Amino acid sequence: MKDIDACLQDIAQGSMTALQQLYQELHRSIYALLLSIVKNKSLAEDLLQETFITVYSKAHLYVPRTNGRAWVFRIARNLAYDALRKAKFTAQLEMDSGDGASLPNSRVENLDLMSALLELDEADRQIVVLHVVAGFKHREIADFLSLPHSTVRWRYRRALSKLAAILGGE
Repeated sequence: MKDIDACLQDIAQGSMTALQQLYQELHRSIYALLLSIVKNKSLAEDLLQETFITVYSKAHLYVPRTNGRAWVFRIARNLAYDALRKAKFTAQLEMDSGDGASLPNSRVENLDLMSALLELDEADRQIVVLHVVAGFKHREIADFLSLPHSTVRWRYRRALSKLAAILGGE
C-alpha cells in the first residue's frame, strides 16, 4: 500500500481507489477508537463510515507531509465527540419533555478485556487503544491528544497497571 500521505493526496484528487486503500489500512484501528469513545457498536460503525466520507470530502484540506494517520484519527475522534454531544442533548430534551424515553443502551460483549478497558477513564482508554490497536507511537499520541510525551508514557503505564489489576494479573 502507498503511504497514508500519498493516499490522502490522491483522495484530494478524487481517487476512490486511494480511499479504498486508506480504508483497508485504517478501518480496524479507527473502529476500535470509535468504539472506545461511544461504547456502542452500531454507532461506532456509522461513525466509521462517516469518518471516511469526511476524509473524502475534506482531503483537499490535508497538509501534505504532516501526520496523515493522526489527521484521519482526529476526524474520527471529533465525529465521536459530536455524536456524544448530540446524544446527550437529545437525552436532555427527552427528559425535559417528560417523555421518559431513554437512549438505547449498547450491548457490550462480556469480554473480560473490554470490561476492563471500560473501567479505565476515557483518556487512559484512548491512549491504550491508540497505542495497542492503532499502532501509534507515544510521541504521536502526545501530538494527537495535545499532551506532553512524558504524560502519555506515564498514563499508558498507569493504564496497563490498572488493566493488570482488574484482570487479576500482577
